[in-house]
Formats: sequence, structure tokens, C-alpha cells
Amino acid sequence: MDILMRAWSYFATNILQQPAWMIGLIVLIGYILLKKPWYDVLGGTIKAVVGYMILAAGSGGLVSNFRPVLVGLKDRFNLDAMVIDPYFGQNAVTAGVEEVFGKPFSQVMMLLLIAFIINILLVRFSKVTKLRSLFTRNFSLEEFLYPVFKEINYLTYEEMKSLNLQIQKLAEESPLLRAKCKGDALVQNDMYVQAIQVYQKLLDEENIEEVREGFTESVYHNLGCAYSYLFQMEKAVECFHRAYEGSRSRKALETYLLAVGVTRTPAEYQSVVRRLGVEKEVLQDIKEKLAKFSKKPEVSADLDNPDEILQKLTREYHRSTGS
Repeated sequence: MDILMRAWSYFATNILQQPAWMIGLIVLIGYILLKKPWYDVLGGTIKAVVGYMILAAGSGGLVSNFRPVLVGLKDRFNLDAMVIDPYFGQNAVTAGVEEVFGKPFSQVMMLLLIAFIINILLVRFSKVTKLRSLFTRNFSLEEFLYPVFKEINYLTYEEMKSLNLQIQKLAEESPLLRAKCKGDALVQNDMYVQAIQVYQKLLDEENIEEVREGFTESVYHNLGCAYSYLFQMEKAVECFHRAYEGSRSRKALETYLLAVGVTRTPAEYQSVVRRLGVEKEVLQDIKEKLAKFSKKPEVSADLDNPDEILQKLTREYHRSTGS
């Protein structure tokens, strides 16, 4: 019994009360339960321990170097506490635990270990306990969103009802159609690069033609719109061309010719018109739209505030590219 107590005392002192080794122990148990190879278990445990040590060394150096500044601010402004001072934080937590629970702070790690083990057992024997996390089973989007919006009173009753109907309708659609809706929403919110990635992934799907008639063409059209917003007009023209070849609709033809008209020379535009055999009525409509487009007034810039203009353009760039 004395040997067990000494072993436990050593384990509690050198493992449970040492954050780096405690994190390593948790990672070790996790890898073992996942039945990972021994080299993954060893590598993951070492990386967790060393990573925590590096983090602790970096943060400790930062706090120790900045400590004289904090002391000066405390004396100058009569501050009772300094938020990033770890000594104050640890002392406050220790005093609070001892006052409320009447237990030393060293037993906190023991409590965390016990809770960790209980949690693992509950999940491991979920067939018996019937306790499962929300994210370990297939749940609908409605199940996840409805309690959140209801709790924070973000939407009215009618808005919640409308949202539920939209979610239910979307859930009945195919995954490819839902992906297109995602891309369309990204375009509407000026997030063009992410939208392009969604559309391109859609076009790589083998069964895209099985969704519904005209689906592929609509994806190409919207992809062309996303490219045009980023001023990548050559790619936009190609997408509009693919959309027209698939649908042969008048709307797709007008979009394609408008893109050609603003990016190509008049001779190239006429060559495309002759090749497609465009009707005079369509050409007249496109001519009027091109003339209207060319007469749009230029947006004047406030040259007295170049920094504000640059900041605005930077924000728009980061939003559209997702960077």
C-alpha cells in the first residue's frame, strides 16, 4: 500500500500538477482510444508536450519583460489588479477556490482528471448510457439553428416560421443544388473567390447533369458573373459562352454578346455575331444596352481623403477574396 501511495504521489506531483505533461497525457489517451499506430501516439504526445512548453516559455518571457511596465502603471494610476499578470490571476483563483470549496488549488487538476475519465467512459459506452454529443449523430440544420435563434430572440415568430420552411425545403433538395445555393449566397455577399471555388467544384461533379435541366448552364452563368465582378473578363466570357452553348436561350445569348461587346474589339464582336447568326432584334437590344452602359457616369473619388479610399478598397478586396 505504501508503494502505491508513493507512486500516486509521484504521478500527482510530476504529471497532474504539470500542465505540459497533463496535456501530453490527455493526448496520449486520446490516440490510444483512437487505436492509432504507436509512432502516431508517440509523435502526437511529444508534439503536444513540446508545443505547450514553447507556448509557456514565450508567454512567460513576454509577461516577465512587460512586468515593470505593469508595475509602473499600477503605481501611477493606483490599479488594484493587472489583467495579464499571471501571478495576480493565479492568486485570485487559488483564494477563490479555497474560500468557496475549502479545498487547495492543487486538487483542481484532480477534479479535471476525474471529469475527463468520466466523459470518456460515457462516450465509450454510449450504447448503454444513451448519452451522445449533438455532433456525433446526423442532425438537421433546423435542429441546430432553431434553439439558438429562439434563445436569443433574434427572429420574430413569423420569421422563425419562414426560416423553418426554407430550411425544410432546402433539405429536400440534392446536395449539388444546395451547393449552388451556397455559391449564389456568396456572390450576393460579395465573396466572389469563395463562390468561384464552390462553382468550380460543382462543375467537376460527374452527375451534375442529373440535377435538373439547365442546371449546368446556370452554374456557368453565375460563375461568369463572379469572374466579371473580379474583372477577370476573359474567364467570364468563356463561362458565358459555355452557358449559351448548353441552353441556347436568348437571355444566355444576350449575356454572352454583352460580355464580348465590352471586352473585344468591334471587329471581333461582329465576327462572333456573324458566326452565331444573331437576329436583328437581338442585336438591336444588345446595341441599346451597350450604349447605355457606355454612357454611365464615372464615379468621382474624394481625392482629399486618399487614406479613406484606400482603406475602403482594401476592405472590399479582403471581403471579395476571403483573405
